Amino acid sequence: MKFSDLFKLSTRMFKARTSRTFLTILGMSVGIGAILFLVSLGYGLQRTLLEKITTSDSLLTLDVSPNDSSQSVLDKSSLEKIKNISGTANISPAYQIDAQGRMDNLTADLSATVIDSLYLKLAGMKLASGKLINDQNPRGIIVSSSVAKIFGKNNDEILGKKMSFAFSLPKSLGDQKNISENYFSNQRKYAPKTQFKIIGVVDSDDSSIYINTKSLSAISVSEFSQAKVKCQNNKIMASVQKKLVEDGYSVSSLSDTVDQANKVFRVVKIILMLFGIIALVVSAIGMFNTMTITLLERTEEIGIMKSSLSSSISTCVLS
Repeated sequence: MKFSDLFKLSTRMFKARTSRTFLTILGMSVGIGAILFLVSLGYGLQRTLLEKITTSDSLLTLDVSPNDSSQSVLDKSSLEKIKNISGTANISPAYQIDAQGRMDNLTADLSATVIDSLYLKLAGMKLASGKLINDQNPRGIIVSSSVAKIFGKNNDEILGKKMSFAFSLPKSLGDQKNISENYFSNQRKYAPKTQFKIIGVVDSDDSSIYINTKSLSAISVSEFSQAKVKCQNNKIMASVQKKLVEDGYSVSSLSDTVDQANKVFRVVKIILMLFGIIALVVSAIGMFNTMTITLLERTEEIGIMKSSLSSSISTCVLS
């Protein structure tokens, strides 16, 4: 018997039982589609989350801060030593001070982080609007969306606005001998005469601002509260981190957070895949049941084919 004849005879049941054929194919399609959809959903959620919290620079960056238990400090000599560690590409220190900001006759207590132009890039911070701090415009500052709400503005409205500040200088910054006449030694306050222009906004619930360290050059800093250390590549990060820990610093990295997130998403993807497999198994059981019923309906035809000396292979194909 020709193959074309075998094919026509074996597929005639699909035409005779169109509803059964359609529902069987639909069930299997739903099962396979469920697996593909759920696994893709897991990968999509993972990629979306990681894109929001990471950049290529931030994945190579270590967050370094003093450790009280080891009495380590981040002063200029310490930063120079860290910079000389093998595998270190860049280092960006920062310190925090309390500030009182004023705009349009409104005043608010804020937390100011004084940074250089490299800090936000290494931190992987993405702006909701505006642009990052740069050395071409040292008086440009970045505020959080919470600060914008405090002054009754949205993220776009506050861009370009000017603010004046009075900074409270902690004793940890050391003596301020080079401060201008606006500095009151009894209150340790520093109020620059010039105003700062808002050039960027970040999404945050904290009442925080970011100021270029070049605009506060009058403040003498003896110790920094934290530093971003960028490594040359991810292979050398572990050795740099180990060296910093041995020197008594507290060290963390965004890559550690990413690794933890990947572990969680690995479990989530397995769970989603199991749900899809369950749907596929149910569909397979339904298909097997349909095929069994179809075979039982054709027992007489199979008997006739065998009695007419049809080969087992031809009988199997026709069935």
